[in-house]
Amino acid sequence: MRVVCPEVPAEICFASADQSLQLWHERLCHQNKTYVKEFLGQRGIEVYENKVSCEGCLYGKQQRGRFHERPSRPIVTGALIHADVCGRMQERSIGGSRYFVCFKDDFSTFRRVFFMESKSEVSNCLKVFLSEAKTAGHTIKEFLSDGGGEFKNSQVCRMLQSCVINIRYSMPYTPEQNGAAERENRTIVEAARSILHHKGLPLKLWAEAVFGTKCFVHVPKQRRQKLDPKSVAGFFVGYCGEKDGYRVWLKKQNKIILSRDVIFENEASYSVIAQNGKSCSVVNEPSVDHGSEIELIRSSDVPDSDVCQEIGEASCDAIDSKESSDEQERNLRDRSILKKPARYDNCVLLAEHAEPDTYKEAIASKESSEWLAAMKEEMDSLEANNTWKLVNIPYDRKAIGSRWVYKIKKNADGTVQRFKARLVAKGYSQKVGMDFNETFSPVVRWDTIRTVLSVAAYKKLKLVQFDVKTASMEISRRIFICISFRVLKMGLDKSANC
Repeated sequence: MRVVCPEVPAEICFASADQSLQLWHERLCHQNKTYVKEFLGQRGIEVYENKVSCEGCLYGKQQRGRFHERPSRPIVTGALIHADVCGRMQERSIGGSRYFVCFKDDFSTFRRVFFMESKSEVSNCLKVFLSEAKTAGHTIKEFLSDGGGEFKNSQVCRMLQSCVINIRYSMPYTPEQNGAAERENRTIVEAARSILHHKGLPLKLWAEAVFGTKCFVHVPKQRRQKLDPKSVAGFFVGYCGEKDGYRVWLKKQNKIILSRDVIFENEASYSVIAQNGKSCSVVNEPSVDHGSEIELIRSSDVPDSDVCQEIGEASCDAIDSKESSDEQERNLRDRSILKKPARYDNCVLLAEHAEPDTYKEAIASKESSEWLAAMKEEMDSLEANNTWKLVNIPYDRKAIGSRWVYKIKKNADGTVQRFKARLVAKGYSQKVGMDFNETFSPVVRWDTIRTVLSVAAYKKLKLVQFDVKTASMEISRRIFICISFRVLKMGLDKSANC
């Protein structure tokens, strides 16, 4: 075997033809065409680009479009109602429900929830909701829901069309288009799940307004014997919609009862109990320092005659300190009035400088000289600007009163900067159409302030702040104002008005 070594290195030339970017895109396992073009350019391979969509990438990489924020939102209640059904729950509620439907107003975020045994009850719930909205004085204009059969049926469509309500449906498998109702259902279910598991309550209470607080329900005397307990323990699960009372679940009886005479566990910590029928004691009574005794005054401390007859000659009985007669109405909670301790009688709020409300208070204060100087400065400014002209009031017009307003301007560290006094008109006595028409006072918007600060920061400009002293604007109407008697010292006529 012989090896031939040429004296001059051999050169090999490769002839390359232009190839399409799409071809290299397919060769490189459908990588991004931008990266493919950059990769080939670094290696001296020229390709021509054609605007052709890759069918393989569409099959393998297509994503859903972005969900943009809505360009506009409703500005009145009832303009748009979101609706959605949640369920099926794994266990029936104590009332037999498996589903619930939520109606939510987009503007006010008001929510109305109905519990149902099946989805076919949506039309009845919608009828009740529309009636309630009409009674409240709201006009529903648009109704948005998913395309489920419980909403997209002839009965619901006829009901909405009869009320001239526009119907909209979200696209299939696109809950984002009805996100308000979808997110509301999640919030409701998460709250119920958290409370149920935190309080250890059975899952069949998922449809209740579950709070789980232990409470004691009063048993009417018509339903108990003489020595039976006057209350039974239960768990608070909500409020009565049609009655003034509470919904309480009794665990032993496995049912929900309605009652207005309920004492919650946190309120019963100060109840009086009997021990062995001989002596009485107060449980969980807080220790009070004798130097800070607080007098407790109750709205009603006198027991009724029936309670006294039941007590008889016994030395003590197990009477709840907050319970009253069954025949008499009482508040659900016995509210007490607390008097402040006597040691606080001499405590006052010390302020270095107080702003007076009237002229007499300003003159009588220790800063009277500062307030007089501030009032003189205000009068000089008003006269220099020709704010008024002294005239006699016409017989068909009524003059508006005036008063002084005092303000202490302070620096950032709390020290007094200056004393400011303004002479203002009593605008509450003005009449619309006679004394004024416009009620809007032009003020700068925060958007404008932020824009100015941004431009100044970008262009590295220096901002200067200044204040216009006694700024006033010309008005087209003639306003008659009574001058203060302090102005009479200037030699003006008492009958003169501005």
